[in-house]
Amino acid sequence: MKYSLENIILEIHNKEDKISSVSKRLIDEAYEMTVYLQDLLFSVKKYIIENEFKNDAEEIHFFRTIKPQILGKLIYYNKVYRIDNKH
Repeated sequence: MKYSLENIILEIHNKEDKISSVSKRLIDEAYEMTVYLQDLLFSVKKYIIENEFKNDAEEIHFFRTIKPQILGKLIYYNKVYRIDNKH
């Protein structure tokens, strides 16, 4: 599978570092990460539909480990954006 756990998580951390290194407001960072993570989830979903999993273990690993980490970050940044946007 093209999307391994290490690559996706590393890619997310690199994006977080890149966004925070540019001096922006918190709301802008949260919005940009929310959009990025939504696009990442969409591209991973598209890849999985087109290529499928090699075996059951790979599928279980993805749904137990990779996807929850991506969704957790997405929920966090979306919540930060919504909270900061109200003020």
